[in-house]
Amino acid sequence: MERIYCDTPQRVSYRNLIWAGALAAFFSASASSLIYAIASAFGAIPHDVVLANPTGSGPLTYGAVIAASIVAAASATALFAFIGKVSRHPIAGFRVAVIALLLSSLSTPFTVAAAPGAMKVSLISMHVAVASICYGLLTRLARA
Repeated sequence: MERIYCDTPQRVSYRNLIWAGALAAFFSASASSLIYAIASAFGAIPHDVVLANPTGSGPLTYGAVIAASIVAAASATALFAFIGKVSRHPIAGFRVAVIALLLSSLSTPFTVAAAPGAMKVSLISMHVAVASICYGLLTRLARA
């Protein structure tokens, strides 16, 4: 069977990218907060484990979860804009970048020495949720 490749260049709508990035930040922060709330309710997030986060070092809090999610979404938006400028196929390039960055970020929960396994699973779930939301919203809403 012969493979057919689409060589039609893709484009990014930079006007749509701004609000798509804002939506990605909102939904990423919401999803991470929901995961945090559920994990905290089940005792998976102990408050005696100290983490380095965007708001400083300390226990994991809603503020740190929201800040990290917003920073990640803003970074993903900037990365998609950059890839859109330099690539004929920005969605495919962004997919590769998101997968590579997600895989590299999944190692960070394992570096927290005193964290129990349930906390590590919760942190990994937050990483996967933010990456999935950013990729999905940015590539669908900011397509020209």
